[in-house]
Amino acid sequence: MEMIVVLAIIVLMTGFFAMSFDESPVERLLSPVAQDLKKLSRQAVTEAAAYREDYAILMTPGQLQLVRGQGAGAGGAVSLEIEETLTIPAGATVTAKWPGDDNWQPVDGQAWLIRSGGLCEPLIVRLGSTQGNAFIELAFDPLTGMAEEQSYFP
Repeated sequence: MEMIVVLAIIVLMTGFFAMSFDESPVERLLSPVAQDLKKLSRQAVTEAAAYREDYAILMTPGQLQLVRGQGAGAGGAVSLEIEETLTIPAGATVTAKWPGDDNWQPVDGQAWLIRSGGLCEPLIVRLGSTQGNAFIELAFDPLTGMAEEQSYFP
């Protein structure tokens, strides 16, 4: 009888902990976007240094585009080539804290520049949810383009 009680407790505890370690729907929405943005950043820094060309990540509410070419990120540039596009899923928001800003700004066509030497502007990007206050923050290093990630999922 004691063995049955112990096994029942183990089954209950296992079920409880398995449910509590499952990702939330918001985390499943935002995590792939964060991973893809980190990959896009590393790709831009690596290729900018290798090919000695300017790159930019153009940020709009619906997508992020990796662009290369002379004058990447400048409004009047004519020789741009879209390398890759990352679509922001419905229910996700993108805001950024640019150098010198104290407040989060919604993205609306701004360009995050990666210069031909591989250096980029320091930038913090927040991927949020329209359904609450969950977020993933990515703080990008200006020398390496690597992101330090912080997240909050209530």
